[in-house]
Amino acid sequence: MNSELSPLTQEEVAKIKGETSSQKLIKTKDDKTAYDKLNDIEKKLLTRMINNRKTKASVRSLSNYIKIVRRVYNILGKKFTGGNIYSVLTTGEEKIIDTLNNKYKNSKDVLWAIVNVLKAFPNTENSIKKYSDAMGKQLKRDKFQRGENKKNEKQSLNWKNYDKVMSDYKNKKGKLNLQDRTLISFVLFFPRRLADWYRMRLHKRGKKKDKDNDNYLNLNERGVPVSFEFNRQKTADNENRIKYIPSSLKNMITSYIRTKELKNGDLLFPNSSGNMYTAPDFSNKISSIFLQLTDRKITNNMWRHIYITKFGDSRKFNVNQKKNLASNMGQSFNTQQEYIKK
Repeated sequence: MNSELSPLTQEEVAKIKGETSSQKLIKTKDDKTAYDKLNDIEKKLLTRMINNRKTKASVRSLSNYIKIVRRVYNILGKKFTGGNIYSVLTTGEEKIIDTLNNKYKNSKDVLWAIVNVLKAFPNTENSIKKYSDAMGKQLKRDKFQRGENKKNEKQSLNWKNYDKVMSDYKNKKGKLNLQDRTLISFVLFFPRRLADWYRMRLHKRGKKKDKDNDNYLNLNERGVPVSFEFNRQKTADNENRIKYIPSSLKNMITSYIRTKELKNGDLLFPNSSGNMYTAPDFSNKISSIFLQLTDRKITNNMWRHIYITKFGDSRKFNVNQKKNLASNMGQSFNTQQEYIKK
């Protein structure tokens, strides 16, 4: 008989002694934040996922899988109780896959979340294979599209080449407020991922409070900006995390810090409440600035494509120069080549 995940009552939770296996794996502030957002049933599911996994995964990653599956239940018009894993996810898999494909342009991440949740339960191999096969088809399609380096529909509608964007920036940057002008300058001249900027703090002196989770703009003893320190990267652990600041940004950064009166440890780009942006809100912020400058809905990721298409595909640069460019952008050389669009 299949083992369903029965809900835990508040009384049962209170009787649990000591840390659970999921709590023991909490390593970072992000792990704790993700764990605390789960309800009692979801925490039990998380513990079950950890106990049944042969490969290591962070609490944050596993919590995100649960969050995605909870969203899938909403799409299917079901309530996620924790006890209805079998009755929902292992029944009518083809219909679920079709529903997700209609809901998302690319549902492979959602399918992967379902697979990871189902791995925590016995007798789910057939369902796992169906979801994995559907995900595999999408991966093959994506690989083919990357191989051809073609723009997708959204990119085709909003694409603007590098030189035209930079011309727009030069002509219209004076209309932006100081924070928006500084932020878009970072994005344009040093195109990194979203979290590289919204998690960046000013560092003047002393110990960095949360080096595992935050990035830093480092100043020297004279208060001059010298380097970016990217501690949260998707690339290899041995990659150099210290990147020297381009001279084109130093004067603007110095002016920004003084005008904003930023203190040691302050976020470089806080939201209107003075707190850290969420990834979606920060993405929308950057897109809105691009829209003001270029009249196009250019996202941070699209700009990275535009930037690489300009420099990564040029015959003016040798392989070592292109590899250095990829490193500065926080990506591998192979990924860089896939970013080039035609």
